[in-house]
Amino acid sequence: MQSLQPHYTQLGYLRRMLRFAEQFQNVSIVLPLTQQLSWSHFLILIPLKTFEAKIFYANLATEGALGKRELRKQIASKTFDTT
Repeated sequence: MQSLQPHYTQLGYLRRMLRFAEQFQNVSIVLPLTQQLSWSHFLILIPLKTFEAKIFYANLATEGALGKRELRKQIASKTFDTT
């Protein structure tokens, strides 16, 4: 069973990469964000329902130099919905 563990881990990682590619297709938007945000930030943004929310929180994270924990707090407090 343990020999299958790395395989499933790799598949999960590839799925997240595919979701990222599907959701962030515009290179002119994504390129500047990838220079300022970590992969972990994007993993937090991917499950958001709308592209507008993803961009809002990505900009919030870059402008405020938010770490992952603070980004999660902003999403949990629904900052996007209150603006």
